[in-house]
Amino acid sequence: MAKWMILHVFGTAARRAAHVIRRGWVRALGGGSGSVADAVMPAAASASAPSWFGMRGLAGLRPLSGLVGIPSAGAATVAVTSAALVMRGLGASCAAIVALNLVGFVITATTRTHLITDLVGSFSFTAGAWVSLMVGSQASGGLLCFRPVMMTLFATIWSFRLGGYLFYRILKTHKDERFNSMFPESPEHPWTSDRLSRLAAFWMIQAFWGCVVLLPVTVVNSLPHAWHVANPVRLPALLGLLLASSGLVLESVADFQKDKFKSNPDNRDKFMTTGTYAAMRYPNYTGEIMVWWGVYVLGLPAALSSFGWYTIFSPLFTTLLLRYVTGIPLREARYERLFGDNLEYQEYKKRTNLLIPRLFEYRPIDKAGLPDGNEKPGYGGTDTTGK
Repeated sequence: MAKWMILHVFGTAARRAAHVIRRGWVRALGGGSGSVADAVMPAAASASAPSWFGMRGLAGLRPLSGLVGIPSAGAATVAVTSAALVMRGLGASCAAIVALNLVGFVITATTRTHLITDLVGSFSFTAGAWVSLMVGSQASGGLLCFRPVMMTLFATIWSFRLGGYLFYRILKTHKDERFNSMFPESPEHPWTSDRLSRLAAFWMIQAFWGCVVLLPVTVVNSLPHAWHVANPVRLPALLGLLLASSGLVLESVADFQKDKFKSNPDNRDKFMTTGTYAAMRYPNYTGEIMVWWGVYVLGLPAALSSFGWYTIFSPLFTTLLLRYVTGIPLREARYERLFGDNLEYQEYKKRTNLLIPRLFEYRPIDKAGLPDGNEKPGYGGTDTTGK
C-alpha cells in the first residue's frame, strides 16, 4: 500500500509540475491558458504596433537562457509547434501538388494530348505554395509576415512565367520529344499498359519534382508568426531574393531570345550563339538554378533549423536534375545529332561553358594544329616557360 501511495504522490507531483511548466511556457510567449498552439498565436503579441513584416519583437517573448546557454521555455514551445506546423504544411502542400498532377494525368490520358503537361506541372507550384501559406496563416490568427508572402509571390510569378512560356511553345510546335514513347502512334491505336504506365510514371515524377523543389517555400510558409518575429528578414535573405530575381530575369531573357531566334526562318537548322547564349550554352538552366538557390537562401533561418534542414534538397535536386539527368544531357545528345559534324558548333562548344561564363578568353588552335604565337592551346595567355 505504501508503495502505491508513494507512486501516486510522485505521479500527481509530476503532472502538476508539467502543468506549471506548460503554463510558464505560454506566459513566456505572452499568452494565457490554452493549447500549445495558443502559445504561438499572434494574439499573444500585445506589442503596441505589431508589424505585418514581422520586424518587431513580440511582447512577452523573453529569452530566458541568460548566461548559461539553456534555451528558453518559450523558444522551445515555438520550436515544437513550428515542427508540427511544418509537417502539416508539407502534407497539405504535397497533397495539392499530387492532386493537380493526378487530374492532369487523367485529362492527358483521356484526351491523348500533352499540351497541358507543363502547364499543370508549373501551376502545381502555385497551388502548393498558397496552401502552405494558409496553414501558417491559420495557425497565426490570420496574420502574414514578409518572408512567407514574398516567397509565395515569387513562386507564383515563377510558375506562371514558366508554365505560360512552355504552354505557348507547345502550342506553336505541337510536339514534345519526351512523350514520343508514351502516347499511342495514332488516335486509332489503343492504349497499351506499357505506354500508359510510362505516362503515369512521368506524372508521378513531376509531382515529386514539385514537392521537393518547393520545400523551402513550404517550410517557411507553414511556420507560425512567433517564429517569423524571432527570425526577421536580414541581409542574407535580401541577397537570396536578389539572386532568385536575377535568375528569373536571366532565364526569361534567354527563353525570349531563343524563341525569337527560332521564329526566324533564316535560322532554320542553325544553333544559337548570340545574346545570353554567347556567354554560356544553357543560360536558361543557369537562371533556373539561380532561382532555387536564391529561394533557399531567402528561407535560410528555417533551413538551418532542426525542422527545415532538408530544404537543401530543393536547389541540389534542381542543379543535379538539369545538369546530369533531364536538362543538359538530353539537349547535348540532340545537338550532337544535329550539329555533330559542324565545325562551327564544335568550336562554339570549346569556347563556351555549359552554365558559367568563361572567365578567360578562349583562343582557337590554328589550322596546323599549333597554338597561335606563344599562346597555350585553348586559352588566352602567354607561354612563360621559354620553350
